[in-house]
Amino acid sequence: MRKITFEEAQSTLGDLGVKLASENGDQVLEGLKAYLRGENVFPVNVVSIPGKATWETKGDLIYITLPPSEGVTGPQWIEYFAEQDLNLSDDAKTLLQSEAFQPTVPGFIHRVVALRATFWKKDSERITKVIQAEGVARKWLETYPEAVCIFRECFSDKQLKKMGLWWIVGIHKPFEVYGSLRFLYANRYAYGRWLNTHYANPDDKWYDHGAFFWSLPQVQS
Repeated sequence: MRKITFEEAQSTLGDLGVKLASENGDQVLEGLKAYLRGENVFPVNVVSIPGKATWETKGDLIYITLPPSEGVTGPQWIEYFAEQDLNLSDDAKTLLQSEAFQPTVPGFIHRVVALRATFWKKDSERITKVIQAEGVARKWLETYPEAVCIFRECFSDKQLKKMGLWWIVGIHKPFEVYGSLRFLYANRYAYGRWLNTHYANPDDKWYDHGAFFWSLPQVQS
């Protein structure tokens, strides 16, 4: 085995110091400790979107870290997405214009976990109340509608496809739109990126070609 030079070791330690001082330094430290214990800390699939977001797959789960919130309001999201030629359904616009849509404070980092819809093998089991109960059982938190907007901003349809998803839904506190409860979700079609809503009534059924995401413990940048 080749012996590492002093210069290589010094350069690597310098890089490690930068990583430990970053906003994700706690995760780097935990990974380093695990490696020193002899544990396998290399993920199945980690993808970094430069300056924006990261995602990692582990079986049925997708762990996603989004960039810090900038405190963008619902109407501001509508204006921004229009400038980006991103499609918004009328019900998504109604949700974003609702007084119930509130941004988090600037600097708030959304760390979320998505569970693939294929986790439920039977269509009869893939219903809203069962999905919500699964999140509660795993001690995940209801996410923020804002997180869905930031996800849609960061992730292209090509990246959704790479995840193996047609859509990803935020399991947040449902909004009432046109007399029914709705979740906000990002989806892809042949004719462009979309931000849409889906019915969130307890017995509503879901197809198996997407994923549902919740929040993990959050930190400030």
